[in-house]
Amino acid sequence: MNDIRLYVTLGATPQAAQAATDRLDQALARWNWGSSGSRADAHLAIKELIEDAIAHAGPSPDISLELTRSGHRLRIAVTDNSPGDPHARFVEAPSHHDLDRKSVV
Repeated sequence: MNDIRLYVTLGATPQAAQAATDRLDQALARWNWGSSGSRADAHLAIKELIEDAIAHAGPSPDISLELTRSGHRLRIAVTDNSPGDPHARFVEAPSHHDLDRKSVV
């Protein structure tokens, strides 16, 4: 199965997290992806990642959101123009969700 991607650039505004979750909702509906629990987890992950990017990216950050669907898996990537080195953390997603078992947050 081919991956399906959505790439969005967001401004570092208080509305960025809401704009990102709105785009997530549109993509997941179009892709017919995930249970309501999985979608809620994806919402939370995006909200936290966007807020973290805004807090650490500097005075006028460019924040990018990339969503990739590959079968039943959803990859969420948020990048910013922070001058510091990124620190990836790997977490185990709960087994009852449609998310990857290993997710980067």
